[in-house]
Amino acid sequence: MSVSIRNHNIDLIKFVAMLAVIAAHTCYPGKYQLSGCSTLIYDASSPAILLFIMASGYLLLGRQDASYRYSLAKCMKIIRIVVIWTIILTLPTTITAELTGWHVNLKIVISQCFIDCTLGLLGLNRFYFWYFGAMIFIFLLYPLLNKVYNNPRQFKILMSGLLILQTIIFTVQFILVLTDITTYPLEYYIPQSLRIWNWVFYFCLGGLFKKPDLIRLPARLFSFLGLSICMIIAIGSLWMTQDFFHCPNFEFYYSSIFIILYTTSTFGYLLKVNIIYPKIIDNAAQLFLPVYLLQYWVIGLIENTVPIQSFGKLAPPVVWLMAVILTVTLSYILMKIPLVKKITHF
Repeated sequence: MSVSIRNHNIDLIKFVAMLAVIAAHTCYPGKYQLSGCSTLIYDASSPAILLFIMASGYLLLGRQDASYRYSLAKCMKIIRIVVIWTIILTLPTTITAELTGWHVNLKIVISQCFIDCTLGLLGLNRFYFWYFGAMIFIFLLYPLLNKVYNNPRQFKILMSGLLILQTIIFTVQFILVLTDITTYPLEYYIPQSLRIWNWVFYFCLGGLFKKPDLIRLPARLFSFLGLSICMIIAIGSLWMTQDFFHCPNFEFYYSSIFIILYTTSTFGYLLKVNIIYPKIIDNAAQLFLPVYLLQYWVIGLIENTVPIQSFGKLAPPVVWLMAVILTVTLSYILMKIPLVKKITHF
């Protein structure tokens, strides 16, 4: 792990995470056509959102202004994003109802927006808002985590404890399904944003890359060969356990040691790779949040206007490519508007 790394590499990590998030939502097994290609792309994108959380930990841990005032300000900005985008996503339905002669009760609309925001942050409604809920929990814990981070001994104990906890959770999930106590993994019954053990672990794992002497990891883990081996093992582990857990979603495997190694190797490799066009990467990385917010609308638009089934088993990667081009282009245009840029940043 290297300490003196340019921020361009963090931007590269965000950019890769952005592409992986879209892949996860377009190549979901069986969504269009079940194929080995779509399953491979989906499982390979498993570190997606974890990379962005690690990038946040890398940038935030060790800062001097890690006060509760700073954290609460960040939480309020996140809530502002969720409220504004909930209103934006609700407006078309409301306007359509008015134009078609249906009387819209403003109080009901406001109440529904409030419910959508609250449930969205928990991942129970407008499920893609779960990420913002997870970030709120991280920021609420941020001052404490940063204090521990600045004490090498305490941070080492914290990381060791979190890793042990991850191992225990995955083992318990395995045993519960094996003994038919639960049909699905234990995390299936817990709202995604409330799986705080995952988000805190990966947030702190990102910060660990700035403390190379604290826990020494083999340099080969962050080589292209090391990354390739970790990816193959992680994908293989997913293929072997997805049927057992009766669920293909990789979100239930974040506590798996194989996903942890794959994500860590990906982050470390991208952190040290040479960047040829840093300006392009920097600009692209700034589009992460608008792309994240718009991707579902764009994917829905593609599904309703393009004869996807005509692509056969190539449908998932084709939709992925189309979604990437459209969301990135649309986000780039929108981010040129100062107001849009302000409401998609925290």
